Amino acid sequence: FIASFLAGALLNQIAQFVAAPGAVLSVLGTGAPQTASFFIAYILFSALVVSPIGALRPLSLLSLWVRSGLAATPRARARLWDPPAAKYAGSCPHHSMVLLLGLVYCVVHPLVLPACCCYFGLVGLLERYQHCYCWGRGYESGGRMWSQVFRQVMVSLYLS
Repeated sequence: FIASFLAGALLNQIAQFVAAPGAVLSVLGTGAPQTASFFIAYILFSALVVSPIGALRPLSLLSLWVRSGLAATPRARARLWDPPAAKYAGSCPHHSMVLLLGLVYCVVHPLVLPACCCYFGLVGLLERYQHCYCWGRGYESGGRMWSQVFRQVMVSLYLS
């Protein structure tokens, strides 16, 4: 995030940075809203394209179809229909990143807030459905993941 922010803000304003190297903060201040439009597009793409495709689970469907053809016994075919465990390690960092982008850019570019609301509304709806009907209860961390998520939220608030 930091590298993308700095590169986007400095590369958009490279002529001003070369003309006045001491004015780094003002260059970053004028370049930050220009990088916010990229992150708005990223958040909306994640909400409107990536999450619904993830809810369809096309690779899992293809894998189920292939493995059911290769299963030797009816019991092996029935075992294929057992729900997979929820993968928090893949979704939680992505949600934390969207929260970070929303908190940091909401002051600079207010259109980030509706994009984040769209993301969390749609992803919340899709993940609730998947927890109820698609995923099984696998490993539970016993609340140990909470400290890491809390730390990520606090860092994003500090950066904001």
